[in-house]
Amino acid sequence: KGWSDQGAHSIYEQYDQTNLSALKSLDLASNGLRQSTTIAILNCINVDVGLSLSSLSIADNALNDRKEFKSVLRSLLARQTGLLELDLSSNYFNSETLSSILFGLLENAELCVLKLENNTPPLTPREEDEINGALMRAKSQKISMWLLG
Repeated sequence: KGWSDQGAHSIYEQYDQTNLSALKSLDLASNGLRQSTTIAILNCINVDVGLSLSSLSIADNALNDRKEFKSVLRSLLARQTGLLELDLSSNYFNSETLSSILFGLLENAELCVLKLENNTPPLTPREEDEINGALMRAKSQKISMWLLG
């Protein structure tokens, strides 16, 4: 924790030269990262087919509903199928990001923990129900696929 935006960008620039396949958890919370740097880091994660994160936190970085971010988030959920925990708390996400999360969950049956608390504006009870329903459907689909063999 405590990386500057410049430090995180340096990691992004060195990404190609490093084997990060053993990386399972990435905590970028509370680092004051700009949206563009966060998007660049998430794009690296999306491109690396050998990387299989189980936990990712980008909480408390003043991120918002910018179109490019929503697209990267949806892609992350679809490609990082081993992702078990995603923390998006304390940012500026609203119902626009919710739709990206819901579509991403259609392709990711592994996600067990999705943290969205303290976003501005807060999610409505209906939006919370939609996300919880999508998580349950994804888990149910995984169980059904396992039972059907």
